[in-house]
Amino acid sequence: MSGFHSLTGAFETLAMDSNSHSGASSGASFNSHYSSKSTRENSPHLPVLEWERTRHGSFDTLNTSIPDDMEFIDKYYKLVELEKTPWHESHIQRVLHSGIRARQIAQQVPYAIVQRISYLLQRPLVRIAREAQRLCGTYGKCSKHEIHTAIKLILSCTLAERCLAASVKALSIFQMRVDQFRISKKARAGLIFPVGRFHRWLVDTHVASRVDDHAAVYLAACMESLAEEIFFHAFHGNFDEVDGELSLELFEFGVSNNSDLWGILQTCEHLICGRSANGLLTLSSSPLSNNSSARSSSSGSDYSNASKGLEENVKSRQMAAWR
Repeated sequence: MSGFHSLTGAFETLAMDSNSHSGASSGASFNSHYSSKSTRENSPHLPVLEWERTRHGSFDTLNTSIPDDMEFIDKYYKLVELEKTPWHESHIQRVLHSGIRARQIAQQVPYAIVQRISYLLQRPLVRIAREAQRLCGTYGKCSKHEIHTAIKLILSCTLAERCLAASVKALSIFQMRVDQFRISKKARAGLIFPVGRFHRWLVDTHVASRVDDHAAVYLAACMESLAEEIFFHAFHGNFDEVDGELSLELFEFGVSNNSDLWGILQTCEHLICGRSANGLLTLSSSPLSNNSSARSSSSGSDYSNASKGLEENVKSRQMAAWR
C-alpha cells in the first residue's frame, strides 16, 4: 500500500513539474514575441510582419474590418452638378399641369415633387450632352442628328421613342411657322421649355464649336417630354396604393423600382437604364422587335418564292435544250 502512495506522489510531482515548465516556456515565448516586435518597430532595417499592420482584425492573420460605404461609392466617377439649369421650376409645373399623361395621374402636383423632378432632370441632360459632345468631335458641329443619336444611346427604348416623337413634332412645328421673327423660339416650336436658353447652354458648355437651332429645339422637346415621363412612370401602378395622395416618398419608391428611370437619374456615370435599385435586371423590349420578326418572315417567304421561280426557270431551259 505504501508503494501505491509513493507511485501517486511521483505522478503528482511529475505533473507539477510539467505545468511549471510549460508556463515558463509560454511566458518566455510571449516575452520574446513582444521583444522581437518592439525590436522590429524600433529598427528601420527589419521588416514589419503583415499581421502586425492589420487593425480591427483578428490576432493572427485575418482582417475582418468592413470598408466604409462612402469609400465604396467614391471609387466611381460622378456626374457634374449644374449650377444653373436651362429651365425653372415653374416650367416643370406647367408641363405637369398641361401634359396629357401627367393629368392621368393627378390634376394637382405637390411643389416638393416639382422641385425633385427639376433637380433630377439635370442628370439625363448631362448624359445626353456628353454623348452629343463625343459625337460632334468629328465635324465640330452639333445638329439634330447628334442629339437624336445621343437620346437613343442614353435613354431606354420606351423613353427614347416617346421623347424622339415629341422632338420630331416640335421641330416640324418650328419649321412650318411663317412668323418666325415675331414670336419666341419656344412659342414657334409649341414648347414650354425655353429653346433659347437650351441653345445658350449648349454653347456655354462647349458641346461643339457650332450649335444649330434645330439641336436646341430637339433637346428642349426631349427634356420636356422626359419630365412628364418621369412623373408618369414614377406614379403609374403605385398611385392606387395610397388612396390618391401624392408624396415625395412614393415618388422615390417609384423611381427606385423602375428600370428605365433609376439608372439615368443616379450620380454615377456608369449607371444607365436597365437596372432597378434592387439590382433586378429588367431590359425593356424594343419596339422594333415585332417589326424585325415580321420583316424576317416576309424576307424568308420572298426568298423561297424567288428560289422556286429560279428552279422553274432552270427546268424550262433544260427542257428547251433537250428539244
